Amino acid sequence: MNILPYELSPLPYLMEVIQLGTLAICPMLLASGLVFPLLLRRAAAIESGRQVGVLLAWNGLGGWLGAELGQAVLAPLFGLWQSVVAVAAGYAVLCVIYDLRITRRSDPSPQVVNRMS
Repeated sequence: MNILPYELSPLPYLMEVIQLGTLAICPMLLASGLVFPLLLRRAAAIESGRQVGVLLAWNGLGGWLGAELGQAVLAPLFGLWQSVVAVAAGYAVLCVIYDLRITRRSDPSPQVVNRMS
């Protein structure tokens, strides 16, 4: 099975590599890039400004630690594709935990104010 034809000249070969990389990686990058803005919008609508600041701080720390642990631990131990699967599973778990935390905190019943008294 030939994924990339090696008999191509350099420029068509490079275009094939870019196309294959785009099809394989871009959907995952797009999905993982949407997680933080969606969480930030939801936190801003429900929680206080302090909680949004905490979310921003955790995002910065996660970006730094993710890059360091990815290149030093995940890639050498699991390889590229298993690392991508591990990161995707981590995103799913964190989204569920955060959603449960937000849902538990928010009060779904609106407060009724009696203005007649």
